[in-house]
Amino acid sequence: MKPARRTILHMSKKVLENIAAKYHNVQKRVNDIMGSHVVEHKCKTIYNSSFVAGEEREQREANLETVRHLASGQNKQSSDSSVH
Repeated sequence: MKPARRTILHMSKKVLENIAAKYHNVQKRVNDIMGSHVVEHKCKTIYNSSFVAGEEREQREANLETVRHLASGQNKQSSDSSVH
């Protein structure tokens, strides 16, 4: 388990212990849910979206480089054929 997730689960359990101290069934149910699901929070969403944006940028740059490479190859072929 990743440290960030472990920290969030630990903090959630502490909050749960204080809020639902009198309600053992509530504690158990929330603990079951929190233990089996990944908590989605704003920082994680931003972190993951940065990877998507980076991948999209890399793909655009790769496509542009391919076009440049093809264009330079066609320019060489055009100049070679005009010499003959």
